[in-house]
Amino acid sequence: MNRRPLISVIIPTYNRLDFLAELIESLWRQTYRHLQIIVVNDNGEPVDELKELYPELDLTVVDMESNLKHVHARNRGLELVRGDYIMLCDDDDLLLPSHVERMLREIEDSDLVYSDVEIFDYTVDKGVRRATKRFTFAGAALERRAGRIAAGETSGRSK
Repeated sequence: MNRRPLISVIIPTYNRLDFLAELIESLWRQTYRHLQIIVVNDNGEPVDELKELYPELDLTVVDMESNLKHVHARNRGLELVRGDYIMLCDDDDLLLPSHVERMLREIEDSDLVYSDVEIFDYTVDKGVRRATKRFTFAGAALERRAGRIAAGETSGRSK
């Protein structure tokens, strides 16, 4: 890829500043840094302090006038996109440092890319999330499907 495409990241949030701050930190740590980050605050606690903590990021905070839930918040974020590609995140997501770089590499010959997610249960120890259980979303879906097949079900529909 010869040029550096801009990746617009849309993040709806509602009263989860701690999680959002972790996500912004993981975006700051990305190996690919040409990002436009749009945080849409769905009428929750203020999150503007993140702009002060990360002045080197292209970070926009949009405050919704009322709580309309995450779909409306994402759509509001779409109105501000300047990027060549759009990445949707939830405010409690954490990204590995090479996530954006890898997704960009994978999309070179495709129209759409997505990644599996690792879901984890956790406890908070001295302000740090510590995983207590982990599984991949797709892996869990395949395990559920295999269990249904083993039980004699051939589809998700009732007979």
